[in-house]
Amino acid sequence: MNIGLAIAGACVLLWISVCALSSKVGTWSKLQNKYPTLGMPTGTTYHFQSATIGKVSYNNALHIQVSSRGLYMIPMIPFRFGHSPILIPWREIHAEERKGFFGTSTVLSVGRPQITTLGFGNGFMERSNMKRYLQQEKSDRLTTAF
Repeated sequence: MNIGLAIAGACVLLWISVCALSSKVGTWSKLQNKYPTLGMPTGTTYHFQSATIGKVSYNNALHIQVSSRGLYMIPMIPFRFGHSPILIPWREIHAEERKGFFGTSTVLSVGRPQITTLGFGNGFMERSNMKRYLQQEKSDRLTTAF
């Protein structure tokens, strides 16, 4: 057997294993079971975005779409093994401001009871108008509660 072919095969198997493991550790697998989607909604798509899902960071590896239906996410092709596209409705996302040593940050919890947390960097929430959708959903919840 050609040693180069064996090494290439081992690298591919290692990559697939890492992608599958990150799906489980980062709770993507739980999200894709609860919020599966077959198609991309209409909205603004942001390519090569970063997010932390649970304990896993997807640095410049996600395509994220912010739409009126919710938050759509799918990893870039090299990272998709074990990661089906997800569409989380706004009613399932709850924002919480947290003060830390380096300032205030927004942490998003998904689901009730909580399935996982989402974190976005580089001002993504402001650039994408995500805060507007979250505020609208919060307002709608308060209106229907009374």
